[in-house]
Amino acid sequence: MSDHKASPTPQPRDFEAPHALLSRRVAAEGMVLLENSGVLPLSPCRVALFGNGARRTIKGGTGSGDVNERSRVTVEDGLRNAGFVVTGEAWRDRYDSVFRQRLETCREAYSHEIYLDYVPTLIEYIGENFRLPTDVPVTESDLDDSSVAIYVLARRSGEGRDRTNTPGDFLLSESERDSLALLASHYSHVIVVLNTGGVIDTAFWREISALNKNGALLLMSQAGMCAGDALCDVLIGRITPCGHLTDTWALRYEDYPASFRYVHSEKKEDAVVYGDGVYVGYRYFDAFQVACAYPFGYGLSYTSFSLTYAGIAVLGETVSVSIRVTNTGKYVGRAVAQLYLRSPAAEPAQPYRQLAAFEKTELLNPGQSAVVQLHFLLRDHSRYLEQEALYALYAGTYTLYLGQDLSSAVPCAAVRLNRTVSIRSVKKRLSPKAPVHELAAQTDTVLPVVPTIEFPADAMEQQTVSYTEPVPAFVQEAQALSDAQLYTLVTGCTASGLRRTTADCAQSIPGAGGETTSLVPGVPNIVLADGPAGIRIQQHFVIDDQGNLLPDEPLEHLEGGIFAQPQAPRADVTHYYQYCTAFPIGTLLAQTWDVELAAEIGKAISEEMRAFGIGVWLAPGMNLHRDPLCGRNFEYYSEDPLLTAKIAGSVVEGVQRCGCTGATVKHFACNNRETRRMASDSIVSERALRELYLRSFELVLRDAKPYAVMSSYNLLNGTHTANNRELCTDIARCEWGYDGLIMSDWGTTNGGNCTADGCIRAGNDLVMPGTPKDIEEIRCALENGTLPRARLCTSAARVLALVRKVSAQDDLP
Repeated sequence: MSDHKASPTPQPRDFEAPHALLSRRVAAEGMVLLENSGVLPLSPCRVALFGNGARRTIKGGTGSGDVNERSRVTVEDGLRNAGFVVTGEAWRDRYDSVFRQRLETCREAYSHEIYLDYVPTLIEYIGENFRLPTDVPVTESDLDDSSVAIYVLARRSGEGRDRTNTPGDFLLSESERDSLALLASHYSHVIVVLNTGGVIDTAFWREISALNKNGALLLMSQAGMCAGDALCDVLIGRITPCGHLTDTWALRYEDYPASFRYVHSEKKEDAVVYGDGVYVGYRYFDAFQVACAYPFGYGLSYTSFSLTYAGIAVLGETVSVSIRVTNTGKYVGRAVAQLYLRSPAAEPAQPYRQLAAFEKTELLNPGQSAVVQLHFLLRDHSRYLEQEALYALYAGTYTLYLGQDLSSAVPCAAVRLNRTVSIRSVKKRLSPKAPVHELAAQTDTVLPVVPTIEFPADAMEQQTVSYTEPVPAFVQEAQALSDAQLYTLVTGCTASGLRRTTADCAQSIPGAGGETTSLVPGVPNIVLADGPAGIRIQQHFVIDDQGNLLPDEPLEHLEGGIFAQPQAPRADVTHYYQYCTAFPIGTLLAQTWDVELAAEIGKAISEEMRAFGIGVWLAPGMNLHRDPLCGRNFEYYSEDPLLTAKIAGSVVEGVQRCGCTGATVKHFACNNRETRRMASDSIVSERALRELYLRSFELVLRDAKPYAVMSSYNLLNGTHTANNRELCTDIARCEWGYDGLIMSDWGTTNGGNCTADGCIRAGNDLVMPGTPKDIEEIRCALENGTLPRARLCTSAARVLALVRKVSAQDDLP
């Protein structure tokens, strides 16, 4: 531990203040104003504050998405910091008493067992998790003479457990609904703030008439460590709301096409059939003309904007559309120009419109205009034909729709392709064992009259994929290693002698997720740490006078340390501190629709990685929001693969800009369920896979080139993704040309029929976090010939390549 980079004093480090400001700015830019009767912006005044997120504001999700920051700003703190006089103290104190009692009950239920048998207990805890109370009503005695009330409605969600369509989770509890009705009947204005990681039911807004007549509804989301200050930046108009939704908010949960096929916590089915096909999110609501509460891309502002079409051009294979954006309102603000593409009406059945490009303007003063360019590759909108194993662009007219959200988008231009073009010929891969019965919508054939430009079909590059796996760099160096060195190199190095959780296995940096081996001479280890809202390592640890990390301390980082047992004071120890920045959750970052801001987040993450000696960040998460109840949606970005790819790709670029820190895109692929996630089998058609669930990964691997990819826990059409050669090798490497490292998720090989040697055969190069059992499986497979040595050398070579990138050493074997 002598070479660690933690601080021996608790004083703030140089990066903390600027990164906190960045977190605050991103949070404010990603909040979405859903409703406003004119009450916002609000001058600092006397406000009555209620709701379970008022004092217990949730900064982010649980599990691997957590961050151990130095401090956090609640909504109550933020209001006071902004100059508001905050009333409602008696209710918040009453709520706090209930909160503390239930938290202590939860702690008592698990803390003893977690020290005796921590892994099973941890898994059980993650599955049940602690929920914020939702049954503490506001009463008549809590009301006062303030004219404005703020009600913060909060929900926790996290790894290992899906949400439910029940009161207190997706739905409001009876107590919450009654409290809002009481507040709306008493106060002149009520501002409802949604402190949630994803979609919740908003029927209450439509049903309580006084709310929608005299109030405002603001999606605060889960905004990181500076959430309260960022919220007030929006409430008082220091920042004009400019966030836009990355999901469709339905009128009711049952309107989502996945809702009848989703497997919830009370069910035990492991096969999840993706019968919605390509109709996920807005693709369904748009094609089937289903009304929704708030459409994809939606977001109000304190000002107003006009978007005017200004021209179209084709440059090679790129379509470029010019848009003039004008601030027509009274406040300075930013707009998001969104461009949607409607493909020609042809088989197979397809979504009506899909996001093609977007651009966020700089700040525009009232009356000011700016011209933005929206670019996209037409080939990126090719259809996959399952029978022919072919990506193709159909002949016909591709109409473009312009707007500030999907519902307001209107036809502005079109490109015409005079013949059908074969874009890429592949082989059938990842097909389900039986056909998947999918939704199919009728396509409107009436075309609007808009300016149209010819697209040169003859200029389209046509590709035929070779399924010969590329030979990685360092393969000769790997071949020179002994067998023992090879199978040690492709497994992570699990901490020994310490009680570590499955996701806390690094020896070098307490609280980090894991590290590669240091047992191969001349090959340094690199440390990997979780994300995606910052770096998840331990805030505090102690070293004895022999340089040993004291045991049990790693549990301080889990869930804010509720399981950590008090340690007796010792004179022969040195204290060390590792405070990291808790940035907003992934969904909120995507709600900024700002790729440059996403890159700034990535750059800040890289700075903290270097400060603590972390080589690889286990983020960003890129799975689609197929269903709003997925417990891990908060760390993913959107229901749309293009928006996901643009934001995630920018984060990756920011992390890797320095060249010596790497990002890991995950979870590859179809990790759209948390309950029983290691047994869950995603049954998906090849077309839906290629056009949606693999699409965001393909774009990021092509354009941003992340250092690593993490396979997912689930099975995909009957095969564990980590053991799936068609996924890890044929598609990622042969079809997409990816030459980086693929690793397993933590503990993937701990049960079921997913094996460590199967990972290596599939092209999943690094088994994490690494156990003696994993090494033994690989050794036996190598010795009995079921795992070719050449295959093992290929994976080891990719580990060597990653280590070299991150450690920036030239003397590796």
